[in-house]
Amino acid sequence: MKKKSVVYIRTSSETNIGREKDSEGRQRKICTTFARQNKFEVVKEFADVYSGKITVLDRHGFKQLYRYCEEESVRDVIFENVTRFARDVVEMEVAFRFLKERGFILHSASHDIGFEEDAETEFMRQMLGAFAEYERKKIALRLQSGRISKGIINKQKGVLVLNGKKGKVEGRKSYRELDTELVALARKLRRKNWKTGKRRSLQVIADMLHESGYCNSNGNPYGTGEISRMLKQ
Repeated sequence: MKKKSVVYIRTSSETNIGREKDSEGRQRKICTTFARQNKFEVVKEFADVYSGKITVLDRHGFKQLYRYCEEESVRDVIFENVTRFARDVVEMEVAFRFLKERGFILHSASHDIGFEEDAETEFMRQMLGAFAEYERKKIALRLQSGRISKGIINKQKGVLVLNGKKGKVEGRKSYRELDTELVALARKLRRKNWKTGKRRSLQVIADMLHESGYCNSNGNPYGTGEISRMLKQ
């Protein structure tokens, strides 16, 4: 009889999610292959769109995973590799021990790390966690450098950005590029009422978008500042 398990997927950007996106698809394939080879039945999948610096126990999707597993008595959690779970050494150990004390068993489908208590495995786990943390910081530095360079080039070219200033764009995709339907709906909600001539406030629009299932990359309702930027696109 197959043991029940859940799959956990984490991507660091909204551009990496969706059935056709490489990151999510790759993680799903690796995890389901691992489950099949090790006679696990995947009963549910959970996902987060968070950068690695958000601790795993604070992620919305992982919280849902935890609640589901507690309610359904599922204890095996499968993820692609250690970076999907945590990039920080201390965070990894804290989360691992918290879950282990509650009977959870963690499985890295890439076999890059073990979650046993022996000294050698713990040492390897900490080494891999330190390397993952280093990689995260290196990527963040590279992205920051690219954004600064992009801003300088835009300023030299006199490119105007959403707030009317020059050269502030740093390579980040606009809301329209990420979700055209979201921007279109926000604009529609902002239109004047044909009877009263009044417009909905930015806060009301944010609330209505959230009720329609739209939220930011942290899983929270859009703020009024974000709504304002959408409307300028």
